[in-house]
Amino acid sequence: MFRRNTFVLLFFGGAIGIFSIYVPPYCMPTFAESIGLSSSTGAGLVAGFNAASAVGRITSGFISDKVGPINVLCTSLALLGTSMFVIWPFASTLGVTILFVLISGFTVGGIVSMFPTVVGHLFGSANMSVTMGMILTSWSFGYTLVSFNLSLRRKLTLTLSTRDHL
Repeated sequence: MFRRNTFVLLFFGGAIGIFSIYVPPYCMPTFAESIGLSSSTGAGLVAGFNAASAVGRITSGFISDKVGPINVLCTSLALLGTSMFVIWPFASTLGVTILFVLISGFTVGGIVSMFPTVVGHLFGSANMSVTMGMILTSWSFGYTLVSFNLSLRRKLTLTLSTRDHL
């Protein structure tokens, strides 16, 4: 599989792209508190992210029937990146934060549902299980980076907040 440029692109693109899909839901409660919202509002934002992701998973399937799964995957990745760099840094109010949560959740749903569709489209159903297994293995790098970075950040936050109270 690694002899095909298409596979290599999906393999490494998935490893890098998957990193970004877990940052918003994991960081949203802390982010909400940092802009003055309650922890329950942060939890509601995560629920909104997940609901938007569910809608994105279903909607992206219908859209891919019209424009193709590769186009939907690339568009979803581009919209997620754009929302993270254009909307999230300026999300200092609840309204802008909700906009970010809905857009990023919707696009994450498209990314998650389109990867298997793209693999089947490019490599055929006969190679689907092996190819998708290899692609999902590449995602472990993104999972590891997210969990390690977020746990380290959480530990630092707790350490610093504990020191402030002493």
